[in-house]
Amino acid sequence: MYNHKQLKAITCKDRFIFVNAGAGSGKTTVMIERIKRLILEGVSEIDILGLTFSKEAATQMKERLNVENVYISTFHSFCYQYIEGFDVIPKSAPFSKDYLLKVSLYKNKMGRKPFLYHRYISYLKRHKFIDYDDMLIRFISIKDVYQYKHILIDEFQDTNFLQLRVLVKLIHKKTHVFVVGDPDQSIYGFRGAMKEVSDYFIHKFNATLITLDMNYRSDSNILSVANKVITNNTNRIEKTLACTTENNGKVALHIFNSTHTYLQFIYHVILSTRFNSYAIITRTNKQLFDIKSTIDLNIPMFKIQKISLYTLHASKGLEFDCVFILGVDNNHIPYKFSGNKLSIEEERRLFYVGITRARHALYFIHYKYNKNVKLSKFIDEISDNQVFKAIK
Repeated sequence: MYNHKQLKAITCKDRFIFVNAGAGSGKTTVMIERIKRLILEGVSEIDILGLTFSKEAATQMKERLNVENVYISTFHSFCYQYIEGFDVIPKSAPFSKDYLLKVSLYKNKMGRKPFLYHRYISYLKRHKFIDYDDMLIRFISIKDVYQYKHILIDEFQDTNFLQLRVLVKLIHKKTHVFVVGDPDQSIYGFRGAMKEVSDYFIHKFNATLITLDMNYRSDSNILSVANKVITNNTNRIEKTLACTTENNGKVALHIFNSTHTYLQFIYHVILSTRFNSYAIITRTNKQLFDIKSTIDLNIPMFKIQKISLYTLHASKGLEFDCVFILGVDNNHIPYKFSGNKLSIEEERRLFYVGITRARHALYFIHYKYNKNVKLSKFIDEISDNQVFKAIK
């Protein structure tokens, strides 16, 4: 039922464990089965804490675990239960998303103090509001916190500075900590997530490293391209995804001179194949908006229910039989404002996330919207791969 590495992760008795879980390797299943195993071995349900990063992921985990007294929550909801007398800052607050992001980065020690920061703090105090980072900051200062015996954290690569401090606060002499993450899918640096948190955890706590590298999602050609892309990043925790299917799958680059021709191509692929799910994935929300508008106006047949549209960030955690990654050019993938090595590596991880959404077919779409647009440097990195076919 489980491969030997999954079974090791489920049953390992070591106090601190880091599971380097590749895309499609069954990491959530491993985490849930580990909790069930702990309960069977006599650990009280109320002594187990599961933490993740979104309400959707927490809800899904609760449903799959189906155990009443195990506390599964997001970091923020967990901390907020300890805080009294404050409401969460509403979406109607007179601050832009960009300003709130700058505030968050400042509180996570990853940015400068925003302009007129004192007005922001005064607004919170006047209305007795707290923001999401304040939940973590206030929790860190609380003295009496329930001491869990087992803490399990999913998507650990998305941890920021304050969330890491929350974890450190929760660890006492008898705490066992099991974290699951994929540093190759760390794509939220712009929001304060730290790719280095995995290395920090492993070295600070001398954690046992278990690598889940058996991919149960993608066909071999898709994994071949994914592995080739991500090896261009430095300072990785080494991992090469291995295929578990007997299918080769398809990977191809198609180059077009107009929006109409690439949409017609996508439509043709959908009509000529029998996959159950298709996704068009873009780098930016603007691309997504533009393609939705174009489809609605010009190609009514795309109301077809089987196709989904996502940005690369929003596609994380999802999977589709056939994926079209749109805009593989140096203005979008990597994004044009990604100037330094660290940001380029995050863009490459984002590209890797998009690639590993595909099960059976992966199409890179390059649309030459002006004569100066160049094919993505990431495509150059995989163009010598034997499974890669370029159709111009």
